[in-house]
Amino acid sequence: MFMDLLHRLFPPYCVFCQLPSLSWLPLCEICQGLLPASCQGCRQCGLALSHGDLCGPCLSAPPFFDRTYALYPYIDPLTRLIKQLKFQQQLAHAHLLGLLLGTWLQQQYQNDTLPQIILPVPLHVARLRSRGFNQSIELAKPVARVLQIPLKRRLCQRIRTTLPQTELSGSLRKRNLLKAFSLQSLEGYSHIALLDDVVTTGHTVNELARLCKLAGAQRIDVWCVARTQRL
Repeated sequence: MFMDLLHRLFPPYCVFCQLPSLSWLPLCEICQGLLPASCQGCRQCGLALSHGDLCGPCLSAPPFFDRTYALYPYIDPLTRLIKQLKFQQQLAHAHLLGLLLGTWLQQQYQNDTLPQIILPVPLHVARLRSRGFNQSIELAKPVARVLQIPLKRRLCQRIRTTLPQTELSGSLRKRNLLKAFSLQSLEGYSHIALLDDVVTTGHTVNELARLCKLAGAQRIDVWCVARTQRL
């Protein structure tokens, strides 16, 4: 009753139109209808599929991660929200997108076991200092609260500065990430979720998944707000 009264007195405001929201999300009903449908694609990498569960690349050369859960395709208005989050410090967008991802994941895991921990994709200290925050951590905070899973932000570090993946072709992105990460012990954790804002080619999460598998993890799920649908 208290929370209901608080919501009526101080309703959240929609991040799109800035009008009061009638729901518990900072998103009004009209703007929520502008969001695209959830991704339906390859079970392993998340790429769009016309039929079947696995795409050709995952059948011929499977990645180190086992499942991809992508909430949306990387199209407008998601591209605008994520770019505003990363480059214009709109942290309210991370709260909204994290809540949307967390509640969606609850449904996806109704008949499955949730991961034991969440590992957000790390930023190098130089980029973290420049940006002021890690968008993957900010997205992971509400997801961890919704799913009640520990968020482990210090287990994985980015130890080598790299060129932004968006500036490289697909063939160069994999080489760009060699020896870019370090991972502490995963003793006691066999099922892990890697969380990022956007998955494009999948090279970043695949390199992290490789390290996790080497450290003893048995299952790696990739969680992201958005997935590009073409390589």
